[in-house]
Amino acid sequence: MGSNLVPPNSGQPDTLIGIANEATYVADLNGDGDQSDTVLESQIVYGYDVDGNGNLRTAFNETEIGFDLNGNGNVTDTNVPESEITVAAGLKLNGIFDNNFVTSANWWDVDGTPGIDTQDVNDNPQPSIIPNPNGRTVNSSYLSNFVTPIQRRVEFPEYVMEICRRVPVSACRPEDWVVGIDGNTNRTFDAGEDERASDLVGTGALPYTVDRLLSGTTARPAIDPADRRYPRRIAFLRDTDNNLDLITNGGLPTLLGINGIDGRGDDSGRVAEYPYNTFSATTRPRLAPHALWYRTTRDQNNPSNTDPRQLSFGQDRPLFYQRPLVNPTTEQPMLVPVLQVHSLTDEPGGRDNTLPIEGGECVEIENGWTQRANEDGATFNVVIASGDSPPRPEEYNGGVENFVRYLENWRQAGGTCANNEGIPVRISGSLIQFKRAAYDTAPFVHANENAGEEPVPTRFGYDITGRQRGGANFMPYATASGQLPYYMAPTRRYGFDVALLTQLPDLFSSRFTTPSAGDPDEFFREVSRDDPWVETLLCAKEKDGGADAVNQRYCRK
Repeated sequence: MGSNLVPPNSGQPDTLIGIANEATYVADLNGDGDQSDTVLESQIVYGYDVDGNGNLRTAFNETEIGFDLNGNGNVTDTNVPESEITVAAGLKLNGIFDNNFVTSANWWDVDGTPGIDTQDVNDNPQPSIIPNPNGRTVNSSYLSNFVTPIQRRVEFPEYVMEICRRVPVSACRPEDWVVGIDGNTNRTFDAGEDERASDLVGTGALPYTVDRLLSGTTARPAIDPADRRYPRRIAFLRDTDNNLDLITNGGLPTLLGINGIDGRGDDSGRVAEYPYNTFSATTRPRLAPHALWYRTTRDQNNPSNTDPRQLSFGQDRPLFYQRPLVNPTTEQPMLVPVLQVHSLTDEPGGRDNTLPIEGGECVEIENGWTQRANEDGATFNVVIASGDSPPRPEEYNGGVENFVRYLENWRQAGGTCANNEGIPVRISGSLIQFKRAAYDTAPFVHANENAGEEPVPTRFGYDITGRQRGGANFMPYATASGQLPYYMAPTRRYGFDVALLTQLPDLFSSRFTTPSAGDPDEFFREVSRDDPWVETLLCAKEKDGGADAVNQRYCRK
């Protein structure tokens, strides 16, 4: 993963190929048990310059921050220096989960024309199904598999996003997060166009509209398509040292959003401050179409309050963040996204206090979110030898019918979630299970098959109730079964291929034998005709009339 420690003025490249000396930082950067190595920045696993001051001496209190900084399995250490902070923990201090939830790519508009290529029932974007010149849709298997978590885009307040133009995100220092102003309107980052988001508000603010923000917003991608591979995050008001401004508004951070008239999403909006303690339906950023949807909070004075009674997903409430903030800090508040696997087509209102989920929705009959199989079906003549998912007590492993795993959406288009026949697939051949799967070791069904009315938790701290799931054996996935987010099997018609009877032993057969230790020992001896085994062979056949076929004296009666 790596950590960007080498300063850019040291004569070394400002990337993760710089050389860091462990003795200089008094740290075991590569985790090998000593502090005597010179280490490539890309090999660093311990040591993260959180405040960007060029050393690793600043200490942090885990009990105040709320998560494990040094990777020792607890959150009770009160004096963890930056030299012991894991790179993975450093990402969280930058406000980055271990997935970016496809927040930078313009996946809803791939044909270059204004608007959304493919809309759901509420006019919110789904992955595009516009065909390319080869007649196939342009949505990719990475985007459209219903496993990759994708943050939903709905009509929601539009916030400024800042960008770090480095890969990977662990290379980003506090000063690397900028918005950039396209002063010459050439739609690219030029030298000197590295303005911070906080430069656009307050005294001496730069007088530019939203269409000049090179980093984009939660409703707009970065202007230059080449910048859409870089990480982005929502901008908060910061001081000149890149510390969060936790003084101006009573110890709470200040969101930076776009002002203007709701629903338009035009170019006239400008960057404005939106403090938590004054946030309301009339003092929030403008509502913009296909903006990123986040969890919000009802507790404006304590936005990290995890009490379920403060839960919200509404447009008129400020953004929730996962842990309290300590002043001073360059940390980024950890915001919580709303994903398509939990809520597929529903959208927020002004003050929704539970996660909006459309009753009975399922991805099988929606366009774009999955790759559809050929509607004419398929026939395979194949021998499949593989491992199966290990069963566990009270845990179904799929059985022989699911020994073959299908990656596409094999359900018939149209229809309903409750009655949705699969496209037929014929396999004539042989299925051989000769081991347990070495790569597919997770449960076939991803959660308890009978959760009852107990809420099912998500990794983001909001639970999904039995009523929202649709039934006691449903999980929080927007699929017809409610249990599997990734598997939409066909109507399976399996049979044996008689041509296999003519197949000679092949290399696969060798997996069921052991090689000979040497030439075989062969001994021959004459066996007497009255040997019981020989007698059985000789006397088994009779002539017409019941007489033995061999001499009577060899057969006992």
